[in-house]
Amino acid sequence: SLSESLQDDRSQLHWKDWTRYSTRQRQEMTLGGVLGAWTLHGQLAPFLPWLHLGQWLHLGKNATMGMGGYRLMPA
Repeated sequence: SLSESLQDDRSQLHWKDWTRYSTRQRQEMTLGGVLGAWTLHGQLAPFLPWLHLGQWLHLGKNATMGMGGYRLMPA
């Protein structure tokens, strides 16, 4: 299967929590997300168009707050 042909190394990832103040809600909001480097190896060709596009779209929860961003760095 395709998932068996991919390998990854998540050892450089860590969770980061931070807060921001929401003027609209008039309260502090706690946000969190993963920071670091995630290395993928294997048959990535089927995923490359989507991974490349995702660098520019930043889809997901709280994307408007700067979350969901990543950068591809080919080895």
